[in-house]
Amino acid sequence: FRSVNSSIAKIYHEEYGNEITVIRNVPVTKDHSGPKKKSECGISEDQKIILYQGAVNVDRGLEEAIRAMEYVKSNAVLLIIGTGDVLEKLKQLVSERNLSTKVIFTGQVPFQQLHSWSLMADIGLSVEKDVSLNYHYCLPNKFLDYIQAGVPVLISPLPEMQAIVDKYNIGAIISSHDPVYLAGKFDEMLGNTGKIALFRENLAIAASELCWEKEILEFHKIFEPYA
Repeated sequence: FRSVNSSIAKIYHEEYGNEITVIRNVPVTKDHSGPKKKSECGISEDQKIILYQGAVNVDRGLEEAIRAMEYVKSNAVLLIIGTGDVLEKLKQLVSERNLSTKVIFTGQVPFQQLHSWSLMADIGLSVEKDVSLNYHYCLPNKFLDYIQAGVPVLISPLPEMQAIVDKYNIGAIISSHDPVYLAGKFDEMLGNTGKIALFRENLAIAASELCWEKEILEFHKIFEPYA
C-alpha cells in the first residue's frame, strides 16, 4: 500500500494495519530562468505579487484574501491563477469592493507555462480552511510548486504543510482568516526583506529535497522485490 503523505499513511495503518509507503506527488526540479514579465500581466515592476494558483474553489481562503487587499499597505497585487466553482463569485466581490486594481484573475494557465508565472511572485498562498479531513491533511500541488519556484509561502496551520514550513523555515503560518489579520501578514512578509531573503535561501534547500528525482527512489523500492 502507498499513500501521498505521512498523515494519511498513519490513518490507513491504524485502520487496516498494513505497512504504508509514502510517495508524495512532488514536482520535478525546476530552475529559476524565464520568469514572466510583470508588464505582460498588467503589473508594474515596482509592485509585489501575492500569488494564488490552483483550483478556485470554496474554502480556499480566497474571499478573505481578496478582502484583505482593502487593508494592505504595501504596493502589492493579489494574482489568482486558475478557475473553479467560486471564480465568478470572487470576481463579483472584487467588483463590489472596487478592488480591480489590486486583484488580477488570469483564468487557467497552461501547465507548461505556469512555472514562469510562479517565478514572479513574492508570496505564495495556500490558506485552505480546516473544514474536512481532505483539507486538514492536504499537501497541495501549488504549495510544492511555490517551493520549486523559490517563493516564500503563507499557509494555514495544516499538519503536512506546517511540517515542511517548520522544517525548512520557508514562510509564515496564519492563525486566522480575518481579512485585516491577513493584510497584516501580507505587509509583514513583504516589508521584511531580510526574512524574505532567508526564506529564499532555505527554499533552495527545500526544492532540492522535495523533488520527484528523489521521491522516485522510494517508488522504485516498492517494485524491487518483483524485478
